[in-house]
Amino acid sequence: MTQYDYTVNWEEAEEPKGSLLWLAIFLVAFIGFALLAWTLLGSGFGTDAAARLQAYVDLTRGGNDYLAQNFAAIYPVIPYLLSLLFSHAPQVADTAPYFVDAFAAATLLGAGFFRLTKSGTSIVFALIFVILVAANPVFLFVATSGSGIAVALLFVYMFCLGSASLARDASVRGLIMISLAYAGLLLSTSLGLYFFIITVPILALTTRQQMVEQAPLSFFLVLAFVPLAIIASMIFMNWVFIGDVSSILRAMTGSMSAARAEMGLEPWPFLMGGRPMSVSVVMLAGLFFAFPLSLLALSGVFAGSIAFRNVLLMGGTLILMGVVTTYLGVLSHPSFLWVFAVPLSLVVLEEMADGWGGRILATLALVGGIAGGWWLLGLHPTGDLNFWRAEIGGTVEQVTGIDLNLPQALAIADRQEAALNQVTRESVAVWGAREDILREAEQSD
Repeated sequence: MTQYDYTVNWEEAEEPKGSLLWLAIFLVAFIGFALLAWTLLGSGFGTDAAARLQAYVDLTRGGNDYLAQNFAAIYPVIPYLLSLLFSHAPQVADTAPYFVDAFAAATLLGAGFFRLTKSGTSIVFALIFVILVAANPVFLFVATSGSGIAVALLFVYMFCLGSASLARDASVRGLIMISLAYAGLLLSTSLGLYFFIITVPILALTTRQQMVEQAPLSFFLVLAFVPLAIIASMIFMNWVFIGDVSSILRAMTGSMSAARAEMGLEPWPFLMGGRPMSVSVVMLAGLFFAFPLSLLALSGVFAGSIAFRNVLLMGGTLILMGVVTTYLGVLSHPSFLWVFAVPLSLVVLEEMADGWGGRILATLALVGGIAGGWWLLGLHPTGDLNFWRAEIGGTVEQVTGIDLNLPQALAIADRQEAALNQVTRESVAVWGAREDILREAEQSD
């Protein structure tokens, strides 16, 4: 008589269920972020970055040839293309960038949950971690801002995974992941160019020296070939088709934000641009306040671990990026850099959430980050950010104008006219073309 083994391996039996849960996490997160964005929009909330993306979408769908004549107008490329795709959905045509960010943020949480469960974290704790990460105000603002930064976070997540792989076994696979992450960042946000320039030398110093010394040229070639090829191709297309090489460079370096900062429309770069030491302290303190998990990873328990190396790499990168982009006026608010710690946290959790002690400490750190993140969002907020805080929190301090002493006023007076001209030049063409579309639509009706 044939004997059958009816023993059930419960770990294997639970794996398909856990593997499918990431999809449920994604759907719930996407619906939640989308509903929050929809509610905020109904209250009058809106960001300049989202309005700019929406204008390009309207120009494209209206058949206007403005975009065909100016390739810089389609930067950042990936958020623009996703917004164009989402604009075909019912009831989303006029608010597509906000739903793109909601989609990207939900994708990040779903991927993080999937990786956590695969790394050995229980489903319950993985779910708790993902919920606490989603509740962090810094992440929540980016997920509903329509700025496209949430799309960039997916590539920052890929970068962190590649960095962890590189630290673990020094394989070419990690270098390729980082190179592709660079490419995605360059096409997703103007901060991507600064991230690329700053992290390449840091990676060369933090990667196993044996790998760099054996083939230094190959190391940098694999790391930088794809992003440099993208930059070169975009410059070439601008030169061939519109004869203006600098237009795409202005877009990739965030010249519009810099011009707005010069005009005093954004408090953070206007007030902090000439204070690199202060910016460094604020960036470091913000990283620890909004994401105490980073501070926990730097403790002696994790010294020398992959989590420790990743936090050092990203922490140094964010501080340098904060100083450079604030000085250049590109960074409208540090929350757009602090949020880069969200993908870092998801990768760090894979190693730190080992055992009950580590999981409880990680949970407490994430809870503390919610309170710290809310406080940090009130640091020299933009008008859009202040409105968002008022809608979410109910009450918020009144934001007053920027007070300047005479030396400060004289120092920026000679740059105001150039900044105003740049804002006017880049915005009039876009909004003027959009008005043409609306006028033609009214005449056809």
